[in-house]
Amino acid sequence: ATQDKPIHYPMAEAGIWADCVRQGKPVIVNDYDAPNPAKKGYPPGHVPIKRFMSVPIFDAGRVVAVAAVANKQTDYDESDANALAVLAYRMWVMVSRRRAENELRANLERYRGLYEAVAGGVVVQRRDGVIIEANPMARETLGLTTDEITGRTSADPRWHAIREDGSDFPG
Repeated sequence: ATQDKPIHYPMAEAGIWADCVRQGKPVIVNDYDAPNPAKKGYPPGHVPIKRFMSVPIFDAGRVVAVAAVANKQTDYDESDANALAVLAYRMWVMVSRRRAENELRANLERYRGLYEAVAGGVVVQRRDGVIIEANPMARETLGLTTDEITGRTSADPRWHAIREDGSDFPG
């Protein structure tokens, strides 16, 4: 019924399903045929509704989605609203996590491209000083392979790092 509908609706134009957003709580209508000023009618070809429930999905104190169901054989009640809210919130968390993972992956790809192409040597160390990677320019400058660099620390006695003026550069 909503396949060609937009996923973003202005609240002033949204029907009864959006009352849960306007009220900030679940909305249950067990007699959908009863008059209600919030109803905006059905789109062409929509299945008739007998019972209806919508719940707002909150994240960090703001509504991020709406979940709605209709036509249960028996009346909807608070336990149905709670179950739908929990299910929809878990789905929201999964979608948000997937979105964040995709964004992180894209950022890592951008970082990796810059890291590999930068004209200077870059060596990445953990907090304890152990080298975990070096870009191609660093490997070329040091004359070492990745295996020869990783696992060492900048304080390794095999290194002798100096500043541009020739003074020692402590690990």
